Amino acid sequence: MQSHTALREEQDRHIDEINEIAKRLKSNAVNINLEIEKQGALISELDNNIDNTTKKMNGVMKKLSTILKTNDTSQIWTILILTGILCLLIFLTIYTLSLIHI
Repeated sequence: MQSHTALREEQDRHIDEINEIAKRLKSNAVNINLEIEKQGALISELDNNIDNTTKKMNGVMKKLSTILKTNDTSQIWTILILTGILCLLIFLTIYTLSLIHI
């Protein structure tokens, strides 16, 4: 009889341990679910921000193409090179004026 009682008590302890493990697993699962929901909301917000930014960029590109009124890359490169030369000339003028005042 004592052997049977001891066996039952040992089984009860094992069942209690399994119960505690199950409670911890449930708690972890709830925490993981909450984190996934937070991350999902952040991803949705990021997706909306990207969509808005893409729309704005498309608008800017349309305006830029209207201003340039060209698809010819040689004209665009010419504009970029001339802009670079203008920046260089402005820099050299400022540098020269700073040397004169020294």
